[in-house]
Amino acid sequence: MKDLVTARRVGAFVVSVLAVSALVGSAREGCPDTLELQDGIVIVGLYVGGTEDAVRFRVHDDVRTFGRRDVKQLTFTPVAAVAPPLPRVEQSGPAPDPGRVQIPGRWHWDDLQRRYTWLDGHWEAAREGWVWVPGQWEHRPWGWVWVDGTWRRR
Repeated sequence: MKDLVTARRVGAFVVSVLAVSALVGSAREGCPDTLELQDGIVIVGLYVGGTEDAVRFRVHDDVRTFGRRDVKQLTFTPVAAVAPPLPRVEQSGPAPDPGRVQIPGRWHWDDLQRRYTWLDGHWEAAREGWVWVPGQWEHRPWGWVWVDGTWRRR
C-alpha cells in the first residue's frame, strides 16, 4: 500500500473510525474523500461504497476495499463545482501587538447553501523559527477544494 497517493491536509469534515459504519450509510458515492489508515498512510480518492465492515475507495483507476479495523478516519471533503471568487483586499492595519502574524481571509464553500461566503482574516501569535504558508483553493478533477494553510519551519 506504500504506492498509494499521499495527501496534504485538506480542510474537511473528519470522523473517527468508530463512526465509519454510520458514515458509510450517509456518504455520497463519487465524492472526493480522504481515508487515513491505522498505519498512518493517507489516501485521497473517491468513496465508491461500503458496508459496516468495509469501505470501498477508488484511487485513479483502481478500486480497493479496506476493512473497518484498518481505517483510522474517513474524511469527506467539501467540494465546490465552481471556482472561488477572487480574494478580497483586506485592510488589516498594524499588528495589534508585536510578534503577531496576519492569517489572511479566504472564501469558504458552504455546501448546504451551495455558495461561497467570506471568512475574515485574523492575527495569530508568531512561532519562532516558523513561517505561515497560506492555504489555497485547488482545482481537482471533481471540483474545487480548499487546502488549509500551515506553519512551516524556516
